[in-house]
Amino acid sequence: MENSDCDLILKKLYDAFGSVEKPSPLATYDGAYWLDEVDLFNDTDWERATYSDVVEGMEGMIICPPTTIVYLLPRLFRMVLLRQHGTSHEAADNLSTHLEAWPVEAEVEQFIPAKHALSDFIYPQTLCFTL
Repeated sequence: MENSDCDLILKKLYDAFGSVEKPSPLATYDGAYWLDEVDLFNDTDWERATYSDVVEGMEGMIICPPTTIVYLLPRLFRMVLLRQHGTSHEAADNLSTHLEAWPVEAEVEQFIPAKHALSDFIYPQTLCFTL
């Protein structure tokens, strides 16, 4: 994928989700098994996050609410498109599994602005998920 394509996709994603405020906290301990991973998830700088950060805070990623998912979508796509993998190269398809399911889950879809809900650039099937 060309840099200009990535830039265009990222601009559209950030425009689509720009009105979504950062939830605080991103995830609570409700239903969590690994509290330290939830803490790491909440403390991550998602504008600079790498796949390693996702792995380290996976429990928070698993249990976070729909508003957090919508907030994170453009940031996770950014991570994948810019190949920000950090030190974790393995299991990259775990992140793509989240990205494939999240935008179309009923609880998440209700938070996606209607004008963007059916846009091709939101649905990850159109993107390459190789880190």
